[in-house]
Amino acid sequence: MARASAVRRPVNDLAIRSISAVGMAVVALMAAVVGGYPFAILVAAVATGVFYEWTRIVRGWGMASAVAGFFYALVPALALLWIRDRSGEDGLPLLLWAFLITWATDIGAYFVGRSFGRRKLAPSISPNKTVEGLWGGVAAAALFGAAWVWGTGLNPALLLLAPLFRSPRRQATCSRAA
Repeated sequence: MARASAVRRPVNDLAIRSISAVGMAVVALMAAVVGGYPFAILVAAVATGVFYEWTRIVRGWGMASAVAGFFYALVPALALLWIRDRSGEDGLPLLLWAFLITWATDIGAYFVGRSFGRRKLAPSISPNKTVEGLWGGVAAAALFGAAWVWGTGLNPALLLLAPLFRSPRRQATCSRAA
């Protein structure tokens, strides 16, 4: 007896990215709220993954690249731990601000880049990234970061820092098309 072939439907790339992002955000937010060891373990796991991926990318480039990758993974991990557990009562809102501006940068860059992107940002590195997407990410980080600062009563100096403290790697990968 012959089996009927399964009907394959095209999978929407944005839908898959969105579902994955929501799942990862929920895990990150739960760990951030709990703090302590659960958050530290998650941060260590993510930093380990970042370092592993870095070493795969720079394989054969020499020891200096591996050492640079170690610090590329370590410094943000330590910053997240410090923000959460060493910033007193502002630790959690400040950490959530850092998450928010990073996520807003990604989302703003993606949608602005797809909608309005014309000028290539770094075609030899990532051909779908645009200058317009970069500015969309900066604007989204500033707007959502400011709303969070005003809503939570954090230090207003953060209003000037939101566009600067967004994820530099992510900012450089703003997207016109995935």
